[in-house]
Amino acid sequence: MTTDNSVQNSAQNLARAGNGEDKPIISKIEPIIFTAKGTPYAESQLKQPAPFSHVQNIVGKVTNSINSNVIDTLNTTLEAERTKVTTLISKVGNETEGLIKEINDLKSSLEPPPMDAPEFPEFI
Repeated sequence: MTTDNSVQNSAQNLARAGNGEDKPIISKIEPIIFTAKGTPYAESQLKQPAPFSHVQNIVGKVTNSINSNVIDTLNTTLEAERTKVTTLISKVGNETEGLIKEINDLKSSLEPPPMDAPEFPEFI
């Protein structure tokens, strides 16, 4: 099985990307814990196929755990990161406002004004 390098790199960058606490974003997601309740299965029951309703129940619990643990945490974290990026974009600005305009203004004030073309009367 091959993996698209851009997807693989994005996943690695997400795991390494730091937030204000210098911890990877992915570290905020807590592990999924499976719990067992009820009476344990006997060895003979474990050798038989599991009933569909039991499997469906387990899959439903795993799905709910993923939705409540992973998805909600990831949504909250990504929303906070989006807010940071939006703030940064507004600070950086563009040609008419923000840091880019200030840098361009500073650059133009440091450059000497263009010289007029010299006149050569003998060639006219």
